[in-house]
Amino acid sequence: MSTAQAQHLRRNLTGPERKLWAALKRLRSEGFHLRRQVPFDTYVLDFASHRERLVIEVDGNQHAELHRRRHDEARTRVIEARGYVVLRYTNYQVLQNVDGVMTDIVANLKKRRRIKFTSMPAFVAAELPPPDPAAPYRPPRRGGGRT
Repeated sequence: MSTAQAQHLRRNLTGPERKLWAALKRLRSEGFHLRRQVPFDTYVLDFASHRERLVIEVDGNQHAELHRRRHDEARTRVIEARGYVVLRYTNYQVLQNVDGVMTDIVANLKKRRRIKFTSMPAFVAAELPPPDPAAPYRPPRRGGGRT
């Protein structure tokens, strides 16, 4: 999925996604960093925390259809194969009980935060080139993202 498509989706959130995003942004004060409409493999994830390796999906009624459920299950397998956990909520759950949804999300974020992601799956490590010992050390960039 291209970055341009993800940007388009960010500008055009659905009502339930907009409501959940407003609540998720408040988690920044607790040290959680979530992104919306995140390109991931060939997909765009509704919301993701890369540090905690947690994905949040908000599903409309069309996700109840058999072919769509199968697609979602395959998509979840791809995401989980990379060490992420996928949480799914319906539009109805978000619109009618956003506090309950947030309680579940925060509990999962805290649980995932306690897990130390120090090792990479073998398929990821195999794709990375060995580090160049002559390359200068560059610390990770801080900030720089738009809010």
